[in-house]
Amino acid sequence: MGKTKISFEEKDQRIGFEEADKIHYRLNKNLVVGIELETQNKDNHREALTKKFKPTGSYHGVTKERVVEVKGDGSLYSNGAIEIVTIGDNGSFEDQRDALALIETELLKKGFYTDSQTGQHTSLLLQKNFQVPDLVMRNIFQVTKLFLPEITYLVSTGVNPDVNEGVIRKGAKEFANWKHNETTALGKTFRTLREKMGEQNSAGGKYGFFNFYKCKLIPETNDCGHFFIEYRIPDRCMSPSISIAWGSMFKAIVLKACSMSKYGLVTMSNDEWKAKKKQYDELFTSDRRKILRDKDLKEQVKIFLDFLTPEFKRMGEAKALKILYKLAITPLFSNKYYLTEEKAKGVTEPLWVKIEKEFLNLTDKRTKTLTSKEFLIKQVLDEGLTGNKGELVKDLQLKTQLTNKVLNTKLQTLGLKYDSQFKTFVQEV
Repeated sequence: MGKTKISFEEKDQRIGFEEADKIHYRLNKNLVVGIELETQNKDNHREALTKKFKPTGSYHGVTKERVVEVKGDGSLYSNGAIEIVTIGDNGSFEDQRDALALIETELLKKGFYTDSQTGQHTSLLLQKNFQVPDLVMRNIFQVTKLFLPEITYLVSTGVNPDVNEGVIRKGAKEFANWKHNETTALGKTFRTLREKMGEQNSAGGKYGFFNFYKCKLIPETNDCGHFFIEYRIPDRCMSPSISIAWGSMFKAIVLKACSMSKYGLVTMSNDEWKAKKKQYDELFTSDRRKILRDKDLKEQVKIFLDFLTPEFKRMGEAKALKILYKLAITPLFSNKYYLTEEKAKGVTEPLWVKIEKEFLNLTDKRTKTLTSKEFLIKQVLDEGLTGNKGELVKDLQLKTQLTNKVLNTKLQTLGLKYDSQFKTFVQEV
C-alpha cells in the first residue's frame, strides 16, 4: 500500500504554532502511561500480591513497583486470575522497565501465565490536568484510526504456532469488528465524537481498541478538562521493555496529533481509508505466513515509526523507538517469538527474559548513574531552554558552570545532539 497520504480539513479550526507548541510541551511533561496487566492462575494469590506490591489506590501515588491496584478480572476464566494496574512517570526507560520487571518476576514465581484470554490495556493520563483543545482530541482519534494496521502489527503476538490465521491471540472478533473505525472526527466536535463512540460500543464506548470514555469535557465547551484515554492492547506481553515501548508509542501518537493540529484536522481520502480498512481486516483473517512475507506492510510500519520519530526525540525515548523498529522487522506474532501459553512452573528461564536477551539484546543492568552535572544539564534542558546552538551552549555553560570542552563531553555521554528543528539538544535515535 505504501506511504499513508495525509491531508488536512477544517483548516479554519487550526491552532496557532506558538499555542500548539505550549500545549505539546505541557502534554510531554505531564502525560504518564499506565499499564494494566491481565494474568491467569488456578490459585488465588491476590492477598499476597497486594501485601507485596502495596498498591496506592491512586494514580498520583508512586511506589517502587508503581502499582495502583491488584484486582480480580471477570473476563478471565481461572479462579486466581488478576489484573494489576500500574502507573508510570516521566522517569527513564530503565526505571520504568525495572518496575515492570519486578512485577513480572513475582507473577512467574507464583505460577501466573498468559494465554488467549489475557490482554494488556495502556492508559494515558495527565499528572496535572489542563484544558486540551477540541481539535487536539479529535486528531488523536484520527491519527490512531489512520494507522490502525501499523499499530496492530506492532502490538500483536499471534494466535498460536500451529494455526496460521491472523496475528492477534486474544478475541480477534472483538477488535476486527471495532466500530470506531467506521466513523470519523470530520464534521464533529470532540463532544459529539465521544457520544458517537459511546453509542457504537457497550460500556460507554469502553470496549474496542481505543476509547475516550473516562475523559471529561469542560462544561459548555468541546474541550477536554480531564484527560484519560485508553488503548486496549488485545495481547498480553510479559516483556517489560516491549510493554514500555508500546506505551511510549501511544504517547508519541498523542504528541503527534497535537503537532499536526497546527494545520487542521488530519484526514485521508476515501479510497485511501478503504485500502487501510481492508488491510486492517486482513490482519485478523489472512494467513500469518503471508503477512510475515509482506515487504510492503513492513515498510509501511517503518514509515509509521519514521512519522513518530520527532516525538520520540522530544520525549528522549531512543531505546523505546529502537525496540519498535526491531518489532517492525520481526514482530512478536512470528513463530520465532510467539508468546506461547507457557506456565511458570518448571520454566528455568521466563519467556520475557528469553525475548529480552535474544530479540532486544538488553540486560538487567541499570544505566550508569548520572553525575550531578549531567543531571543538571538534563534539568536545565527539561525546563524548555532553546536557541541557536551557539547561544544554547553559552546558556548551558552559564547555568552549569562547565567549560565548553567538559560540557560537550557530558552532552556526548548523555547521548544528546543538537536538533535544528526543535532548537534544543535531544536524545540521539
